Amino acid sequence: DSRREIDGWMERSFDDSDWLTPAVLGTPPIEPYTRLIEREIPFLGGECVFPVNVHSESASVTYAWREDEEIYHEHRLIPGSPWYMSDKYVEVYKTHADFSPSLLLDFGRDVTGYPEIVIQDSGGGIIDVLYGESLQLVRVDRFILKGGRQTLRPFNRRTFRYMKLLFQETPQRIEIDRISMVMDTYPVAYTGAFDCSDALLNRIWEVGRTTIHLSMLDHFVDCPWRERTIYGGDVYNENLIAHYAFGDPRLNRKTLRQMFAIQYPEGALPPYGPYRGCDGFYPSWTAFFGLAFLDHYALTGDRAFLDELWPAFSRLLDWAMHELDANDPHLIGRPAKGRKFSEWNTSPKSVFGAWDNFPFLVLLRRSAELARTLGKSREAHRYAAAARRMAATLRNTMIDADGFAVPYPHDAAAQPRTQSDSAYLLWSGLLEAAEGSALAAKLTAPELKPIDTPFFALLLAEGLFAY
Repeated sequence: DSRREIDGWMERSFDDSDWLTPAVLGTPPIEPYTRLIEREIPFLGGECVFPVNVHSESASVTYAWREDEEIYHEHRLIPGSPWYMSDKYVEVYKTHADFSPSLLLDFGRDVTGYPEIVIQDSGGGIIDVLYGESLQLVRVDRFILKGGRQTLRPFNRRTFRYMKLLFQETPQRIEIDRISMVMDTYPVAYTGAFDCSDALLNRIWEVGRTTIHLSMLDHFVDCPWRERTIYGGDVYNENLIAHYAFGDPRLNRKTLRQMFAIQYPEGALPPYGPYRGCDGFYPSWTAFFGLAFLDHYALTGDRAFLDELWPAFSRLLDWAMHELDANDPHLIGRPAKGRKFSEWNTSPKSVFGAWDNFPFLVLLRRSAELARTLGKSREAHRYAAAARRMAATLRNTMIDADGFAVPYPHDAAAQPRTQSDSAYLLWSGLLEAAEGSALAAKLTAPELKPIDTPFFALLLAEGLFAY
């Protein structure tokens, strides 16, 4: 409600003598700022973007040219448009009491940051703003105008392709100067390139590169608006894709540091972060955080970072091996009920699935190889032995007579065969060369429920490449 804003409060000459005096805590380090850490990534930012198309909605039913419509000169909002009007502001009236006119803006692609609506003049009014990555829009912001020239900007990030302004009240004509948004993402150079004779593949590359860039903020995020959260499986994919697209490992390094900083005392990692107090849990995301750590070293050779987090990483592996040894069969299990770590950690395990186990097999095998390379023979032996026991159990329980993956052996009859589970099996490296080639040839079989997420599509691609 901009009517409540105090005029001039951001000017140096503003008299704030009747405001509360802030309390001086002292010079850091002092509670609560006892451990200040130097920023290890660049500041976020990006270009200023504008809509590429605009559509207006009116209550008018006339066939005469704009005889009683509510919105005029809307193409001023589209720089470069053949109908761009630099000498006229967008004008909005509300001529029907029971109808609110609107503007629908298309930015041409997904964008993320802080949109700005510059009002040239108004006599007050109410504007609701809706956003959507598709035309399924969500009403999010409401701005109450104070009159005159002002700039409207939400306090928090918005991510969208489409932005709709719904003019609920217009006591007088509202004039709009411009609508834009400053992108706010991790700054990268587009150093990786891909080009081929197939236009669709080229477009997929461009969309994928843009998607990963939008998911790079102060750390990797699962999505740049809805949750803005680190997830283990997402980080595994994101690190690989971002490394090949941009060649900048700093964001993954920071993301891993943040997650290992909230490691459970038992050694597992929360499935999401970086905030403390998480009590949710699904074990496979712990494995994928570990794999992202191994990938970081494989892609960068950063021994100092490897040594820094190796003690925490070792605790993760110790936890996994303890769980394997504690269960019959020799697999990572889940309780029948309860998804909180406090419940999971104290309950008997009765559910053993492909989803939880294949990534731990990969993690143990790769950890053994790395430990051997680093001269850590004791650790290498332990990790390799655990991987062998796990591989034997997986072979006996999670592959059916036709060579497909069984998602949950304890309830195999009720579970349909899926392309994603068998892709997971292929990716894990459990199969010998002939077995893997045979499964790869059958992964498009019609009886398999097809993959429906990009996460498993990457595992499928890596599995096919391996065999």
